[in-house]
Amino acid sequence: MKTVDVFQHFGTQQSTADALGMAQSGVASWGEYPPDARQLLIERITKGALKAEPGCFDRVIGLDKLKEAA
Repeated sequence: MKTVDVFQHFGTQQSTADALGMAQSGVASWGEYPPDARQLLIERITKGALKAEPGCFDRVIGLDKLKEAA
């Protein structure tokens, strides 16, 4: 998911921050994509209306590093 899609879904940066329980300044610092852990949270909160990028879960739990080391 792209950050712009998240803001469109929630309406504003502030409403996005409120939904995620974080400060607006934290949301404002996102680049083109929200951080992986936030993407997983957003997918859950939106009941799948917004989907996390492929590989987010693996990166959050470190599975991607294990695969690289093998």
